[in-house]
Amino acid sequence: MAINPSGRLIHYKKSNGKLTVLKDQILFANGLVLSPDEDFIVVAETGTSTLHRVWLQGAKAGTSEVFIDGLPGTPDNLTVNKKGILVTLAVTIDDTHPAASHFLAPFPIIRKF
Repeated sequence: MAINPSGRLIHYKKSNGKLTVLKDQILFANGLVLSPDEDFIVVAETGTSTLHRVWLQGAKAGTSEVFIDGLPGTPDNLTVNKKGILVTLAVTIDDTHPAASHFLAPFPIIRKF
């Protein structure tokens, strides 16, 4: 199976049927939550064990940034509660259990093999 960072976060506006890509190049998008103030969305990227923040409002609206990098496993869905964002990890990643997707991510030619 080739690693393909073709995941996207897309906003659909029902009133006019318009689709807008808010974030692309996501390696296995797997979960999202809306912030309590609805000013940003957090997207889980399973392939790199990263959470991305996509700004919806404010000065940074339309931009994204790494929210958390280097999770100790592969995120598999998110939920929000009063204390923060809960991240479930499908697989633990550590020195004993490395993730091939992490060390191959910078080498797209190698990943195709």
